[in-house]
Amino acid sequence: MVKFKIKEFFLCVLFIATCLFMINCSSKKVKVNETVVQKKRVEFEFIPNGFQLETTGNGFVDVYPDKLDIVIIKGEMRINPIYSRFKTSSAYAIQIGISRYYPGEKSFKILATGEKIIINKIFQSRDDFYMLSNLKFSIPNIKKEDLKDSRVTLTIFRDETSHSSTNYAHSNDENTISTLFDF
Repeated sequence: MVKFKIKEFFLCVLFIATCLFMINCSSKKVKVNETVVQKKRVEFEFIPNGFQLETTGNGFVDVYPDKLDIVIIKGEMRINPIYSRFKTSSAYAIQIGISRYYPGEKSFKILATGEKIIINKIFQSRDDFYMLSNLKFSIPNIKKEDLKDSRVTLTIFRDETSHSSTNYAHSNDENTISTLFDF
């Protein structure tokens, strides 16, 4: 009987030791090609513009070392009320980008873009609008230098041809993204 209890005791100890060993092995953290990704978030707002299609809205940019993820949380696009001659308009696609304004040339230069999103919207009247809601874009291979004095830019393509006329919506603060970095 004593031999049986000793045998039972050793089996219990062996079982507990095996369980502890398995738990220790399964919780061990393996560090293979571990990369620390540092993310910074900045908010932006599109302000009313002077183009045929007026775009307003807000969102945020998540800045990673090698890419930007941009989300337009909420906004809208409609025929700009300052133009009485436009009764209808169209927007075939939109594309997010990063641009810089050059005062001497009085123009913006697009530095990097994400993918196009086809919306294929015909605006039948001034009351007609397109809701921009939870749109997600990514701009890969971005360089830190491109972010200095840059703005988030939404390009609106009027049709699908390569000669499409475009409208732009710019974020209101050119220093928003560049303030995240030391230049």
